[in-house]
This record gives sequence, structure tokens and C-alpha cells, in this order.
Amino acid sequence: MAKRNTVISKRKHVIYRPPEVAEIQTFSRSVCQKLGGVINAEFDTPEIKHDLAGFVNVVASIWSKELSKKPEILDTEPTQE
Repeated sequence: MAKRNTVISKRKHVIYRPPEVAEIQTFSRSVCQKLGGVINAEFDTPEIKHDLAGFVNVVASIWSKELSKKPEILDTEPTQE
């Protein structure tokens, strides 16, 4: 009988972190500036930039916590015995 390679996954506990607030603010400013130039100038206001940054920050925080609970989502390494 031929020898089979078996795959065993090694799970690592990975802690995901959301981007820094400054990165989120820079991203939000860039998005709002582009939307303001293409769609409507009302997107490029300080209030909209602030609100978008707050929303992205909340979503990134929730998503990083959720990913950190499930180490099997990423970082599995197949090994051969």
C-alpha cells in the first residue's frame, strides 16, 4: 500500500489589531476628497470626514476582535507526517 501524506493544521493564536486612528483619518480624508470631486462637493466637508472616520474605526475594531476570536480563519500551516 502506498504511503499517504497527511495534512495536519497547526493553529496559531493571532491577535488582529485595527489600523491606527491617524491611518483611518487619512483614509477617510482621501475618500471624501475623491467623492467630493467626482460625485458631490458635500462629501468633502469636515463633518462627513469625521463621521466616516468614526464609522470605519468602529467597523475595524469589531472586525479585528472577531478575527482574533477565530484563529482558524487565517494562519494554518499544512505539515507532512
